[in-house]
Amino acid sequence: NSDYSEYIELIRKQVMRLSDLMRDLLNLGRPIEKGKLIPLVVSRIISAAINLWRQSSIYRDHPVVLQISDDAQSAKVQADRPKMEQVIINLLENACAHSKQDQEIILEVQAKEMVVYIRVIDHGTGIKPEYFEHIYEPFFTTRKGGTGLGLGIVKRIVESHGGSIEIRNNIPPPGVCAEVCLPLIKKA
Repeated sequence: NSDYSEYIELIRKQVMRLSDLMRDLLNLGRPIEKGKLIPLVVSRIISAAINLWRQSSIYRDHPVVLQISDDAQSAKVQADRPKMEQVIINLLENACAHSKQDQEIILEVQAKEMVVYIRVIDHGTGIKPEYFEHIYEPFFTTRKGGTGLGLGIVKRIVESHGGSIEIRNNIPPPGVCAEVCLPLIKKA
């Protein structure tokens, strides 16, 4: 009967939400081991992250356009592959959650002056100015079903790799750009 089906679906959604929360809490508490940082090609990390995201996300059918500039094709960083993949996945999830299903997400990669810039750009709802000071705080979310831990995890991972992250509204609107900057490995 339909009441039973609705009840089962509600339980399933609650279990998924708790599972996501537990995963995010564990990721937030795990330190980045410097010994796990190895030279990796950024474009390969991003391609692998998109593939993982396509296999597991409820947004897997959302259009994503990958734009890698010539100077970034072989750019390398010292990185923990699974952690950097998590950064890309979390940023894609956020971009899709705040965009219409048919709006493309642009994932842009550029390298300049020993820094690689990874930008995840959406054309969704944008961020209210009063929310910017809270976006990295644990449990702060504007997303229905979100845990409020994703951006905090992203910031921690990026900073542990010697990088930085900036999230800003697009000019002109609509949408948001999440820009990750990571130091490149010096060429021998």
